[in-house]
Amino acid sequence: MKNIHVPTLIILGGSIFCFSTQYFELANTIQRCWTGGFAILLLIYYFAMVCLGKCVTLPKDQIMKTLCILGILEIIFSIIQLFGLLPDNYKYAHFSGSLNNPAIFGMLLSFCVPVSVYFLKYTDGKEKTLWKFLFVIFAVFIILSDSRTAILASACGALSVLLMMEKNLFREKLKKRKFKFLTYIFIVLTFVFLYFYKRDSAEGRFLIWNVCVEMIKEKPLWGWGTDGFYAHYMNYQAEYLKSHAGSPFALLADETQNPFNEFLHIAIVCGVPCCLFFFGIIIGTIWYLCNRRIEHCEVLLGLTLVFVVWCMFCYPLTTPFVWIILSFIALSTISRETLPKPCHAVIFVMCLFCLFLMVKNGYANIRRVFLQEYAMNNHDIQVMDKYESMYREMSSNGLFLYNYAAMLHLNGDYEKSIIVFKECSAYINDYNMMLLMGDNYQQMDIPDSAIVYYKRASEMIPNRFLPLYYQMAVYQEQGNNNKAKEIAEIIVHKENKIKKSKTVNEIIIRANECLRE
Repeated sequence: MKNIHVPTLIILGGSIFCFSTQYFELANTIQRCWTGGFAILLLIYYFAMVCLGKCVTLPKDQIMKTLCILGILEIIFSIIQLFGLLPDNYKYAHFSGSLNNPAIFGMLLSFCVPVSVYFLKYTDGKEKTLWKFLFVIFAVFIILSDSRTAILASACGALSVLLMMEKNLFREKLKKRKFKFLTYIFIVLTFVFLYFYKRDSAEGRFLIWNVCVEMIKEKPLWGWGTDGFYAHYMNYQAEYLKSHAGSPFALLADETQNPFNEFLHIAIVCGVPCCLFFFGIIIGTIWYLCNRRIEHCEVLLGLTLVFVVWCMFCYPLTTPFVWIILSFIALSTISRETLPKPCHAVIFVMCLFCLFLMVKNGYANIRRVFLQEYAMNNHDIQVMDKYESMYREMSSNGLFLYNYAAMLHLNGDYEKSIIVFKECSAYINDYNMMLLMGDNYQQMDIPDSAIVYYKRASEMIPNRFLPLYYQMAVYQEQGNNNKAKEIAEIIVHKENKIKKSKTVNEIIIRANECLRE
């Protein structure tokens, strides 16, 4: 128990193990509020003490060891999942721990790797043996997570710790041309292997990044705003694929809610200057840790580089437990000498403002999710009355508008569903919305508008069959057999990405029937 930091165990443990397979979004919302609230309160307390002239010392060793203990608990959780004794949040993998994705499982363990390497180098005897065992366990389960980013991030974190602790040794070896040449070859081969290991996934990211660059070109200075990515990305993807006819990316396109690169995401949401500022903070932190001898600088650099690698290929800033780790890195790096006193006061005020926004938005989101969960099993008038009563005060909440419009569609109020979906399009625009809008117009017997939305859904994700099938069905209802057969011909000759899909095979059968009529 002496190696455990109880507040970290409670806060970080709550962030990691707050999950529910039945009420997934509710658990996710609570997890974000829990983690964000404690992270901000921690920063408020620290900077308040600094402003009062008092010194706060973090028990860094205990905090880092607690992180590794939670990593081990997560591994035990995942092993139990393999035997079906605990629910799995991610149905496309053997296990994901208590997290909703094997990549996020790998992300947690990748932060544990530099810590285990650090203590492995600094301890001896039985404790050294224990850290060797933990390092091997973390490495094995990172590989089993099947996440290339987790492998790359943990390798960078571990190597940075070793380089910092054995600077002179590596400097001597780098003077040898053969060692330097082999190092470059190893790095190149590693990236080539990681690319070809999941080539479709890598090329899918290239598509996303290309589309993101087009969005940034449109609004480079101020960005698209907080909801800008969700509101505009899929339309930009549709236009990109239309202008690149025959692109191999068309088969890889899918629904995208994140650009898989935090630098691009910040540039889209806040503009290029904010992205450069964020990048500057990271570079400044790395430079400071490399050139100033502060306590635990080796492991802090390792944790920072793990975060940077994840920023390049994933979405760590949307992962709650990362907020606690970033707070730890920041508070372990910042000192009175690092920042002048007025900066501490400014950060303190900003943290208070962030806490206010988090409480306000958290309360609204919990209300929304509670209503959404209740509405999943109840489609009665009482539910619609609750949505209507919340409509005015939550008219700027994209997810609320999306759920409300979907419920209106489900209850047959197609005209109002269209109105609410159009309001929602300022915050969210995706493939499923296009299908629902198309069905609204189809049910209202406005076929031309239905075709427009079904066609847009097909342009957003060209490899999907449903939008084409719905277009064919609309033309058949109109009695326009020529147009229906044109669409049926496209369906029959379309490359099938998921050959075992019963839905797709049924659509192809219907298309063949249409051609035979």
